[in-house]
Amino acid sequence: MGFIIFEYELELCWVVRVNLKDEKTREELLSIARRSLESIHSTHSEMIDPPLKEKFRERSGAFTTIKTEGQLRGCIGFIEPIYPLWEAIWKSAQYAATDDPRFNPMTREEIAKAEIELTILGKLIPLPLNDRLQLSSVTIGKHGLVVRRGYQSGLLLPQVAVEMSLTKEEFLKETAIKAGVNPRYLSDGQTEIYYFEGEVIS
Repeated sequence: MGFIIFEYELELCWVVRVNLKDEKTREELLSIARRSLESIHSTHSEMIDPPLKEKFRERSGAFTTIKTEGQLRGCIGFIEPIYPLWEAIWKSAQYAATDDPRFNPMTREEIAKAEIELTILGKLIPLPLNDRLQLSSVTIGKHGLVVRRGYQSGLLLPQVAVEMSLTKEEFLKETAIKAGVNPRYLSDGQTEIYYFEGEVIS
């Protein structure tokens, strides 16, 4: 499901220009996350090759999901495009392994068998008030959701709706609950709802 790291606000946009469908690109992004995890218990600093930093220099939101033996072990990321993509992945991987409040920090042994899934976030698009019942803009499996009300905020990635077999309405309600927002306030103009595309890499 994922926790969000907020550091500062920028205009929310998807600026990644690399081909996220390209197999080599996907492998490179996963390797960045893997090296980040391996650096946690390493006695020497793991470095990212300069060509990868250059290739993935555009800013983007990104989440890292970690599982062990098929079970969730951590999921944290950034909604805002505040870091270059390589750095968003590096940081979110470390946070997911060590700072997810639902779990203890991962041991070296757990990291060695970690299953990594990345989600690269697209632009956040406001869901109009007049579409909060039909949710015609939202496609299950393609879009994730963000609910914000005041200082409360929650996000569910696109794959969550599929994994939990949720309808659109259930998906929105679960996102509100994740944000700590009572679902009865979803039609209230003070509650902001956004949807976004997410490219899943595993």
